[in-house]
Amino acid sequence: MSKNILLYSLLYSLLFLTSCVTKNIEIDYSHITMSKSAPIIRGVPNYIIYPLTYPQSLPSAYMVPFKINSNFDNKKFLELELTKILYNNWLKNRVFPKFIMSEQPIDNLDKAILMAKKTKCDLLIYPQISYLMFGGKTSTTRVAIKIDIYDTEKGLLIWSITHAGEIKPMTEKDYIFWKIRPNMSPFPEAVIIDALSTDIYPPIKRWVRGEVPIFLNK
Repeated sequence: MSKNILLYSLLYSLLFLTSCVTKNIEIDYSHITMSKSAPIIRGVPNYIIYPLTYPQSLPSAYMVPFKINSNFDNKKFLELELTKILYNNWLKNRVFPKFIMSEQPIDNLDKAILMAKKTKCDLLIYPQISYLMFGGKTSTTRVAIKIDIYDTEKGLLIWSITHAGEIKPMTEKDYIFWKIRPNMSPFPEAVIIDALSTDIYPPIKRWVRGEVPIFLNK
């Protein structure tokens, strides 16, 4: 019994001395509340088509905005903003030595390849969002993407990758002296796109640099 009293005394002393708010933890005199980001549920990317030979030199790439295969308000705006997430992720991770993003939507593949050639890029990144369900902060958000990569000189499809993920809202869990509060992003679709982009790029980056093997787990 005395051990329990000592434990509670130490706990309340800690709460009293550290009563404050940090980025992910809130502490007051009776509770410790930890904000935990809702997990992204996803499998592994599906590399439907991939090259069997390596480039002779480091290829440059030109990317057009996502094409979303559904209709809703502000579709063009969302296509561009989600493309920036993919672009910035791959730019940060240095997937290509030269990487250009078009801010103009190009729905026609031939025109996209022509634009890539004009910028003297070896590859065209042609991304699509094949499924998108908005959930906001209260419901499930699901995103499925398809990324095709073309050789601009021959117009051949050399990579085709599909991937998908979802974020489900979590319930708050109370453990008497502390509780875990779910932290849902106001734009979960953007969080999912960033995670899918991270999953997809490693084999492409290894191929660009001629590293063997392309797929470490194959």
